[in-house]
Amino acid sequence: MAGNQLTVLMRLNSQSSSGFRKGVSIVKGLRLVATAALALPLMCSGLIFSWTLTKKALAQTSAAQGRSGAVSKGEEALADSAIERANLQRTGVFHTKAPDNPSGITWESPRLFIMKRGRYDTDMPKLLNQGGGEMIFFPGGNWFHSYEFEYSDPLVYGDTIYFSLNVGDGYLFAVDAKTGQSKWTLQRKKGYFTAPAVANDILYAGADDGVVHALDLMIHREKWRFTTPDKSKVTAAPSVSNGVVFFGTTSGRFYALSAQTGEVKWTFETGQPTYWLTPAFADGMVVCGANSGALYTLETETGKQVWKFTTKDKERINSVVISNEVAFVTDYQGNVLHLDLKTGEQKHKAGKDNKAGSVLAVDDNTIYFGGWHGGNIYAVDAMTGEERWKFRTAEPCNSPAISDGVVYFTCEDKKLYAIDAKTGRRHWTIETKNIQVSNPVIADGTIYFIGDSGKVYAVR
Repeated sequence: MAGNQLTVLMRLNSQSSSGFRKGVSIVKGLRLVATAALALPLMCSGLIFSWTLTKKALAQTSAAQGRSGAVSKGEEALADSAIERANLQRTGVFHTKAPDNPSGITWESPRLFIMKRGRYDTDMPKLLNQGGGEMIFFPGGNWFHSYEFEYSDPLVYGDTIYFSLNVGDGYLFAVDAKTGQSKWTLQRKKGYFTAPAVANDILYAGADDGVVHALDLMIHREKWRFTTPDKSKVTAAPSVSNGVVFFGTTSGRFYALSAQTGEVKWTFETGQPTYWLTPAFADGMVVCGANSGALYTLETETGKQVWKFTTKDKERINSVVISNEVAFVTDYQGNVLHLDLKTGEQKHKAGKDNKAGSVLAVDDNTIYFGGWHGGNIYAVDAMTGEERWKFRTAEPCNSPAISDGVVYFTCEDKKLYAIDAKTGRRHWTIETKNIQVSNPVIADGTIYFIGDSGKVYAVR
Protein backbone atom coordinates (compact mmCIF):
# COMPACT_ATOMS: atom_id res chain seq x y z
CA MET A 1 0.00 0.00 0.00
CA ALA A 2 2.66 2.45 -1.15
CA GLY A 3 2.19 6.02 -0.01
CA ASN A 4 -0.61 5.07 2.36
CA GLN A 5 1.18 4.03 5.53
CA LEU A 6 0.55 4.85 9.14
CA THR A 7 3.49 5.90 11.25
CA VAL A 8 3.46 7.23 14.80
CA LEU A 9 5.22 10.56 15.32
CA MET A 10 5.85 11.81 18.88
CA ARG A 11 6.24 15.58 19.36
CA LEU A 12 9.27 16.13 21.61
CA ASN A 13 7.96 19.41 23.02
CA SER A 14 4.25 20.23 22.90
CA GLN A 15 5.07 23.97 23.02
CA SER A 16 7.18 23.73 19.88
CA SER A 17 5.92 23.64 16.31
CA SER A 18 8.76 21.38 15.21
CA GLY A 19 10.90 18.54 16.48
CA PHE A 20 9.39 15.13 15.74
CA ARG A 21 10.84 11.67 16.01
CA LYS A 22 9.53 8.68 14.15
CA GLY A 23 7.62 5.83 15.80
CA VAL A 24 7.09 2.28 14.63
CA SER A 25 3.48 1.19 14.04
CA ILE A 26 1.97 0.68 10.60
CA VAL A 27 -1.83 0.68 10.20
CA LYS A 28 -3.66 0.75 6.86
CA GLY A 29 -3.21 4.18 5.40
CA LEU A 30 -3.31 6.33 8.54
CA ARG A 31 -0.63 8.00 10.61
CA LEU A 32 -0.91 9.32 14.15
CA VAL A 33 1.01 12.37 15.32
CA ALA A 34 0.58 12.53 19.11
CA THR A 35 1.49 14.87 21.95
CA ALA A 36 2.04 14.65 25.73
CA ALA A 37 3.04 11.94 28.15
CA LEU A 38 0.73 8.94 28.58
CA ALA A 39 0.49 6.63 25.58
CA LEU A 40 -2.72 4.62 25.16
CA PRO A 41 -3.35 1.92 22.56
CA LEU A 42 -5.71 2.59 19.66
CA MET A 43 -6.86 -0.63 18.01
CA CYS A 44 -7.34 -0.31 14.27
CA SER A 45 -8.28 -3.42 12.31
CA GLY A 46 -6.43 -5.64 14.77
CA LEU A 47 -3.25 -3.57 14.92
CA ILE A 48 -2.15 -1.14 17.63
CA PHE A 49 -0.61 2.30 17.49
CA SER A 50 -0.09 4.99 20.14
CA TRP A 51 -2.75 7.55 20.99
CA THR A 52 -1.16 9.92 23.48
CA LEU A 53 -2.94 11.92 26.19
CA THR A 54 -1.85 13.43 29.45
CA LYS A 55 -3.31 11.83 32.58
CA LYS A 56 -5.20 15.05 33.26
CA ALA A 57 -6.62 15.14 29.74
CA LEU A 58 -7.64 11.49 29.99
CA ALA A 59 -9.55 12.13 33.22
CA GLN A 60 -11.26 15.17 31.72
CA THR A 61 -12.16 13.22 28.61
CA SER A 62 -13.81 10.45 30.61
CA ALA A 63 -15.80 12.91 32.73
CA ALA A 64 -16.79 15.51 30.18
CA GLN A 65 -16.75 13.96 26.72
CA GLY A 66 -19.86 14.92 24.80
CA ARG A 67 -21.33 17.24 27.44
CA SER A 68 -20.34 20.52 25.82
CA GLY A 69 -22.81 23.38 25.57
CA ALA A 70 -21.95 23.42 21.85
CA VAL A 71 -24.52 20.70 21.26
CA SER A 72 -27.23 22.56 19.42
CA LYS A 73 -30.94 22.07 19.47
CA GLY A 74 -32.26 20.53 16.28
CA GLU A 75 -35.32 18.56 15.39
CA GLU A 76 -33.35 15.41 14.72
CA ALA A 77 -30.04 16.28 16.35
CA LEU A 78 -28.62 13.78 18.80
CA ALA A 79 -28.43 14.94 22.41
CA ASP A 80 -24.75 13.94 22.54
CA SER A 81 -23.18 15.13 19.31
CA ALA A 82 -21.08 17.71 17.50
CA ILE A 83 -21.58 18.41 13.80
CA GLU A 84 -20.77 21.13 11.29
CA ARG A 85 -23.13 24.11 11.25
CA ALA A 86 -24.36 23.34 14.80
CA ASN A 87 -27.26 20.95 14.06
CA LEU A 88 -28.68 18.49 11.54
CA GLN A 89 -30.69 21.22 9.87
CA ARG A 90 -27.34 23.02 9.32
CA THR A 91 -28.77 26.37 10.41
CA GLY A 92 -25.60 27.69 12.06
CA VAL A 93 -27.57 28.47 15.25
CA PHE A 94 -25.73 27.50 18.45
CA HIS A 95 -27.94 27.12 21.52
CA THR A 96 -25.14 27.89 23.94
CA LYS A 97 -23.70 30.92 25.69
CA ALA A 98 -21.42 33.22 23.67
CA PRO A 99 -18.93 35.76 25.07
CA ASP A 100 -20.55 39.04 26.15
CA ASN A 101 -17.90 41.67 25.46
CA PRO A 102 -14.45 40.09 25.09
CA SER A 103 -11.36 42.26 25.07
CA GLY A 104 -9.33 40.14 22.68
CA ILE A 105 -7.97 36.68 21.92
CA THR A 106 -8.09 34.48 25.05
CA TRP A 107 -5.61 31.89 23.83
CA GLU A 108 -4.00 30.60 20.68
CA SER A 109 -2.79 27.07 20.14
CA PRO A 110 0.76 26.16 19.20
CA ARG A 111 1.25 26.26 15.45
CA LEU A 112 -0.29 23.09 14.02
CA PHE A 113 0.55 23.70 10.37
CA ILE A 114 2.20 26.22 8.05
CA MET A 115 0.66 27.99 5.08
CA LYS A 116 3.09 29.41 2.53
CA ARG A 117 2.18 31.20 -0.65
CA GLY A 118 3.88 30.87 -4.01
CA ARG A 119 3.59 29.47 -7.51
CA TYR A 120 2.58 25.85 -7.90
CA ASP A 121 5.06 24.97 -10.62
CA THR A 122 8.21 26.63 -9.29
CA ASP A 123 7.83 27.06 -5.54
CA MET A 124 6.14 23.89 -4.30
CA PRO A 125 9.19 21.56 -4.40
CA LYS A 126 11.28 24.14 -2.54
CA LEU A 127 8.60 24.78 0.10
CA LEU A 128 8.01 21.08 0.64
CA ASN A 129 11.71 20.56 1.30
CA GLN A 130 11.68 23.36 3.89
CA GLY A 131 9.15 21.62 6.10
CA GLY A 132 11.53 20.88 8.94
CA GLY A 133 9.13 18.29 10.41
CA GLU A 134 6.15 20.64 10.32
CA MET A 135 3.03 20.16 8.25
CA ILE A 136 2.82 22.48 5.26
CA PHE A 137 -0.47 23.41 3.59
CA PHE A 138 -1.00 25.57 0.58
CA PRO A 139 -4.11 27.71 0.12
CA GLY A 140 -6.14 27.48 -3.09
CA GLY A 141 -7.49 30.36 -5.14
CA ASN A 142 -4.75 31.96 -7.22
CA TRP A 143 -2.12 30.11 -5.20
CA PHE A 144 -1.52 26.44 -5.97
CA HIS A 145 -5.03 26.19 -7.38
CA SER A 146 -4.42 22.70 -8.74
CA TYR A 147 -3.06 21.49 -5.40
CA GLU A 148 -6.28 21.10 -3.47
CA PHE A 149 -6.58 22.75 -0.06
CA GLU A 150 -9.57 21.95 2.14
CA TYR A 151 -10.38 22.49 5.80
CA SER A 152 -13.33 21.91 8.10
CA ASP A 153 -14.87 24.04 10.80
CA PRO A 154 -13.76 23.08 14.32
CA LEU A 155 -16.15 20.85 16.27
CA VAL A 156 -16.28 21.14 20.07
CA TYR A 157 -17.16 17.90 21.83
CA GLY A 158 -16.56 17.65 25.55
CA ASP A 159 -13.21 19.28 26.24
CA THR A 160 -11.79 18.70 22.75
CA ILE A 161 -11.82 20.51 19.42
CA TYR A 162 -11.75 18.31 16.30
CA PHE A 163 -11.17 19.39 12.70
CA SER A 164 -9.65 18.19 9.43
CA LEU A 165 -7.20 19.73 6.96
CA ASN A 166 -6.35 18.30 3.56
CA VAL A 167 -3.72 19.04 0.96
CA GLY A 168 -1.91 16.15 -0.62
CA ASP A 169 -2.07 14.37 2.77
CA GLY A 170 -5.13 14.40 5.03
CA TYR A 171 -5.10 15.28 8.74
CA LEU A 172 -7.52 15.00 11.66
CA PHE A 173 -6.62 17.19 14.63
CA ALA A 174 -7.67 16.98 18.29
CA VAL A 175 -6.95 20.11 20.38
CA ASP A 176 -7.71 20.82 24.04
CA ALA A 177 -10.65 23.25 24.14
CA LYS A 178 -9.49 24.86 27.40
CA THR A 179 -5.82 25.44 26.61
CA GLY A 180 -5.33 25.03 22.87
CA GLN A 181 -2.67 22.36 23.36
CA SER A 182 -2.54 19.60 20.74
CA LYS A 183 -3.75 16.18 21.92
CA TRP A 184 -3.20 14.13 18.78
CA THR A 185 -3.18 14.30 15.00
CA LEU A 186 -4.16 11.50 12.63
CA GLN A 187 -2.60 11.64 9.17
CA ARG A 188 -3.53 9.89 5.93
CA LYS A 189 -0.65 9.85 3.44
CA LYS A 190 -1.51 10.92 -0.13
CA GLY A 191 -5.21 11.06 0.62
CA TYR A 192 -7.76 13.07 2.53
CA PHE A 193 -10.22 12.99 5.39
CA THR A 194 -13.65 14.53 5.19
CA ALA A 195 -14.76 16.86 7.96
CA PRO A 196 -15.52 14.80 11.08
CA ALA A 197 -18.77 14.32 12.97
CA VAL A 198 -19.02 13.11 16.57
CA ALA A 199 -21.96 11.35 18.23
CA ASN A 200 -22.13 9.33 21.45
CA ASP A 201 -18.33 9.35 21.91
CA ILE A 202 -17.63 8.10 18.38
CA LEU A 203 -15.89 10.19 15.73
CA TYR A 204 -16.86 9.49 12.13
CA ALA A 205 -14.80 10.61 9.12
CA GLY A 206 -14.73 9.54 5.49
CA ALA A 207 -11.72 9.21 3.19
CA ASP A 208 -10.80 9.26 -0.47
CA ASP A 209 -10.38 5.46 -0.65
CA GLY A 210 -14.08 4.86 0.02
CA VAL A 211 -13.61 4.20 3.74
CA VAL A 212 -15.66 5.61 6.60
CA HIS A 213 -13.83 5.36 9.95
CA ALA A 214 -15.64 5.13 13.29
CA LEU A 215 -13.21 5.92 16.13
CA ASP A 216 -14.28 5.31 19.73
CA LEU A 217 -13.03 8.32 21.69
CA MET A 218 -13.53 6.73 25.12
CA ILE A 219 -11.50 3.55 24.73
CA HIS A 220 -9.26 4.84 21.90
CA ARG A 221 -10.01 2.09 19.43
CA GLU A 222 -11.42 2.00 15.95
CA LYS A 223 -14.95 0.72 16.51
CA TRP A 224 -15.50 -0.17 12.88
CA ARG A 225 -14.61 0.83 9.35
CA PHE A 226 -16.76 0.53 6.26
CA THR A 227 -15.35 0.34 2.75
CA THR A 228 -17.64 1.01 -0.20
CA PRO A 229 -17.72 -1.91 -2.68
CA ASP A 230 -16.23 0.17 -5.51
CA LYS A 231 -13.91 2.16 -3.20
CA SER A 232 -15.27 5.43 -4.61
CA LYS A 233 -14.40 8.57 -2.67
CA VAL A 234 -16.45 9.82 0.28
CA THR A 235 -17.00 13.46 -0.63
CA ALA A 236 -18.38 15.20 2.48
CA ALA A 237 -18.64 14.84 6.25
CA PRO A 238 -20.74 11.89 7.43
CA SER A 239 -23.89 12.89 9.33
CA VAL A 240 -25.41 10.94 12.22
CA SER A 241 -29.15 10.99 12.88
CA ASN A 242 -31.11 8.59 15.11
CA GLY A 243 -28.33 6.00 15.23
CA VAL A 244 -27.65 6.05 11.47
CA VAL A 245 -24.61 7.40 9.59
CA PHE A 246 -25.35 9.04 6.22
CA PHE A 247 -22.82 9.88 3.49
CA GLY A 248 -22.35 9.88 -0.29
CA THR A 249 -19.60 8.81 -2.69
CA THR A 250 -18.39 9.87 -6.12
CA SER A 251 -19.98 6.82 -7.74
CA GLY A 252 -23.39 8.43 -7.20
CA ARG A 253 -24.36 6.25 -4.24
CA PHE A 254 -25.74 7.58 -0.97
CA TYR A 255 -25.39 5.29 2.06
CA ALA A 256 -27.14 4.80 5.38
CA LEU A 257 -25.15 2.70 7.92
CA SER A 258 -25.75 1.62 11.48
CA ALA A 259 -23.79 4.03 13.69
CA GLN A 260 -22.94 1.20 16.09
CA THR A 261 -21.88 -1.53 13.67
CA GLY A 262 -21.31 0.01 10.23
CA GLU A 263 -23.86 -2.37 8.74
CA VAL A 264 -25.56 -1.09 5.57
CA LYS A 265 -29.23 -0.19 6.09
CA TRP A 266 -29.91 1.08 2.58
CA THR A 267 -28.30 2.72 -0.44
CA PHE A 268 -29.64 5.17 -2.99
CA GLU A 269 -28.16 5.50 -6.49
CA THR A 270 -28.30 8.49 -8.81
CA GLY A 271 -26.99 6.55 -11.81
CA GLN A 272 -24.20 9.05 -12.47
CA PRO A 273 -20.96 10.23 -10.86
CA THR A 274 -21.81 12.66 -8.05
CA TYR A 275 -19.94 14.92 -5.65
CA TRP A 276 -22.21 15.04 -2.60
CA LEU A 277 -22.46 17.77 0.01
CA THR A 278 -23.10 17.21 3.71
CA PRO A 279 -26.90 16.68 3.91
CA ALA A 280 -29.55 18.35 6.07
CA PHE A 281 -32.34 16.56 7.99
CA ALA A 282 -35.93 17.30 9.04
CA ASP A 283 -39.32 15.57 9.27
CA GLY A 284 -37.91 12.09 8.67
CA MET A 285 -36.18 13.21 5.47
CA VAL A 286 -32.58 13.74 4.42
CA VAL A 287 -31.92 16.42 1.79
CA CYS A 288 -28.78 15.75 -0.25
CA GLY A 289 -27.21 18.29 -2.59
CA ALA A 290 -24.80 17.45 -5.41
CA ASN A 291 -22.42 19.23 -7.80
CA SER A 292 -24.58 18.06 -10.69
CA GLY A 293 -27.17 20.66 -9.68
CA ALA A 294 -29.51 17.98 -8.36
CA LEU A 295 -31.07 17.99 -4.91
CA TYR A 296 -32.41 14.63 -3.69
CA THR A 297 -34.79 14.29 -0.75
CA LEU A 298 -34.99 10.76 0.68
CA GLU A 299 -36.83 9.06 3.52
CA THR A 300 -34.30 8.44 6.30
CA GLU A 301 -35.83 5.06 7.19
CA THR A 302 -35.94 3.53 3.71
CA GLY A 303 -33.90 5.65 1.30
CA LYS A 304 -36.97 6.08 -0.91
CA GLN A 305 -36.88 9.25 -3.01
CA VAL A 306 -39.51 11.82 -1.99
CA TRP A 307 -38.63 14.44 -4.61
CA LYS A 308 -35.81 15.70 -6.79
CA PHE A 309 -35.01 19.30 -7.75
CA THR A 310 -32.52 20.43 -10.41
CA THR A 311 -31.12 23.95 -10.52
CA LYS A 312 -31.37 26.12 -13.61
CA ASP A 313 -28.67 25.17 -16.11
CA LYS A 314 -27.67 22.46 -13.61
CA GLU A 315 -25.66 24.93 -11.54
CA ARG A 316 -23.68 23.20 -8.81
CA ILE A 317 -25.30 23.27 -5.36
CA ASN A 318 -23.08 24.75 -2.64
CA SER A 319 -25.11 24.31 0.56
CA VAL A 320 -28.46 23.20 1.99
CA VAL A 321 -30.16 24.49 5.16
CA ILE A 322 -33.60 23.52 6.50
CA SER A 323 -35.82 25.79 8.58
CA ASN A 324 -39.60 26.00 9.02
CA GLU A 325 -40.30 23.31 6.39
CA VAL A 326 -38.26 25.15 3.77
CA ALA A 327 -35.01 23.95 2.20
CA PHE A 328 -32.76 26.94 1.54
CA VAL A 329 -30.27 26.15 -1.21
CA THR A 330 -27.34 28.11 -2.62
CA ASP A 331 -25.96 27.39 -6.08
CA TYR A 332 -22.57 28.04 -7.63
CA GLN A 333 -23.70 31.47 -8.85
CA GLY A 334 -24.63 32.59 -5.34
CA ASN A 335 -28.39 32.37 -5.84
CA VAL A 336 -30.41 31.59 -2.71
CA LEU A 337 -33.32 29.30 -3.59
CA HIS A 338 -36.33 28.56 -1.37
CA LEU A 339 -37.85 25.08 -1.82
CA ASP A 340 -40.90 23.59 -0.14
CA LEU A 341 -39.56 20.75 2.00
CA LYS A 342 -42.54 18.48 1.32
CA THR A 343 -42.82 18.94 -2.45
CA GLY A 344 -39.54 20.42 -3.71
CA GLU A 345 -41.42 23.25 -5.37
CA GLN A 346 -39.38 26.43 -5.72
CA LYS A 347 -40.99 29.42 -4.01
CA HIS A 348 -38.58 32.28 -4.78
CA LYS A 349 -34.97 33.36 -4.52
CA ALA A 350 -33.13 36.28 -2.98
CA GLY A 351 -32.50 39.40 -5.05
CA LYS A 352 -29.72 39.62 -7.64
CA ASP A 353 -27.76 42.23 -5.66
CA ASN A 354 -27.24 40.16 -2.50
CA LYS A 355 -26.02 36.78 -3.65
CA ALA A 356 -24.48 34.40 -1.13
CA GLY A 357 -20.73 33.93 -1.08
CA SER A 358 -20.83 31.77 2.06
CA VAL A 359 -22.84 28.97 3.61
CA LEU A 360 -26.16 30.25 4.99
CA ALA A 361 -27.22 30.70 8.60
CA VAL A 362 -30.98 30.77 9.25
CA ASP A 363 -32.79 31.91 12.40
CA ASP A 364 -36.12 33.58 13.24
CA ASN A 365 -37.27 33.72 9.59
CA THR A 366 -34.08 35.45 8.52
CA ILE A 367 -31.21 34.23 6.32
CA TYR A 368 -27.68 35.50 7.01
CA PHE A 369 -24.68 35.13 4.69
CA GLY A 370 -21.47 36.68 3.45
CA GLY A 371 -21.78 38.56 0.15
CA TRP A 372 -20.86 37.15 -3.23
CA HIS A 373 -18.78 40.15 -4.35
CA GLY A 374 -16.31 41.79 -1.98
CA GLY A 375 -17.30 42.17 1.66
CA ASN A 376 -20.61 42.62 3.52
CA ILE A 377 -22.89 40.43 5.61
CA TYR A 378 -26.54 40.31 4.56
CA ALA A 379 -29.75 39.59 6.45
CA VAL A 380 -32.61 38.55 4.14
CA ASP A 381 -36.25 37.77 4.90
CA ALA A 382 -36.54 33.98 4.71
CA MET A 383 -40.09 34.06 3.34
CA THR A 384 -39.89 36.89 0.79
CA GLY A 385 -36.20 37.12 -0.09
CA GLU A 386 -36.20 40.84 0.65
CA GLU A 387 -33.09 42.39 2.20
CA ARG A 388 -33.51 43.39 5.88
CA TRP A 389 -30.08 44.89 6.47
CA LYS A 390 -26.52 44.90 5.19
CA PHE A 391 -23.40 45.27 7.33
CA ARG A 392 -20.48 46.57 5.30
CA THR A 393 -17.01 45.05 5.61
CA ALA A 394 -13.82 45.80 3.71
CA GLU A 395 -13.11 42.16 2.81
CA PRO A 396 -15.09 38.94 2.11
CA CYS A 397 -16.51 37.14 5.15
CA ASN A 398 -16.92 33.54 6.26
CA SER A 399 -20.23 31.88 7.11
CA PRO A 400 -21.99 33.38 10.15
CA ALA A 401 -22.69 31.67 13.46
CA ILE A 402 -25.68 32.75 15.57
CA SER A 403 -26.27 32.65 19.32
CA ASP A 404 -28.95 34.40 21.37
CA GLY A 405 -29.84 37.07 18.82
CA VAL A 406 -26.25 37.92 17.83
CA VAL A 407 -24.54 37.10 14.52
CA TYR A 408 -20.82 36.29 14.71
CA PHE A 409 -18.52 36.15 11.69
CA THR A 410 -14.91 36.53 10.66
CA CYS A 411 -13.63 38.28 7.55
CA GLU A 412 -10.43 38.56 5.53
CA ASP A 413 -9.87 41.95 7.16
CA LYS A 414 -8.58 39.93 10.16
CA LYS A 415 -11.51 40.81 12.42
CA LEU A 416 -14.15 38.94 14.40
CA TYR A 417 -17.52 40.73 14.43
CA ALA A 418 -20.56 40.49 16.70
CA ILE A 419 -23.66 42.04 15.07
CA ASP A 420 -27.23 42.40 16.35
CA ALA A 421 -29.34 39.90 14.39
CA LYS A 422 -32.40 42.19 14.29
CA THR A 423 -30.84 45.54 13.45
CA GLY A 424 -27.41 44.81 11.94
CA ARG A 425 -25.75 47.10 14.45
CA ARG A 426 -22.29 46.26 15.70
CA HIS A 427 -21.95 44.97 19.30
CA TRP A 428 -18.17 44.61 19.23
CA THR A 429 -15.18 43.84 17.01
CA ILE A 430 -11.89 42.07 17.80
CA GLU A 431 -8.66 42.24 15.81
CA THR A 432 -7.52 38.67 15.17
CA LYS A 433 -4.11 39.45 13.58
CA ASN A 434 -4.56 36.64 11.04
CA ILE A 435 -7.01 35.73 8.31
CA GLN A 436 -9.42 33.04 9.50
CA VAL A 437 -9.70 29.96 7.28
CA SER A 438 -12.66 28.44 9.15
CA ASN A 439 -16.09 29.63 10.14
CA PRO A 440 -16.47 30.56 13.83
CA VAL A 441 -18.14 28.08 16.19
CA ILE A 442 -19.52 28.71 19.67
CA ALA A 443 -19.34 26.55 22.80
CA ASP A 444 -19.72 27.29 26.52
CA GLY A 445 -19.13 31.04 26.29
CA THR A 446 -16.25 30.73 23.82
CA ILE A 447 -15.87 31.37 20.09
CA TYR A 448 -13.32 29.20 18.26
CA PHE A 449 -11.82 29.57 14.79
CA ILE A 450 -8.74 28.53 12.81
CA GLY A 451 -6.35 31.10 11.35
CA ASP A 452 -4.01 31.00 8.37
CA SER A 453 -1.23 31.19 10.96
CA GLY A 454 -1.78 27.46 11.52
CA LYS A 455 -3.25 28.05 14.96
CA VAL A 456 -6.63 27.57 16.65
CA TYR A 457 -7.93 30.67 18.45
CA ALA A 458 -10.37 31.07 21.35
CA VAL A 459 -12.28 34.21 22.37
CA ARG A 460 -14.22 34.25 25.62
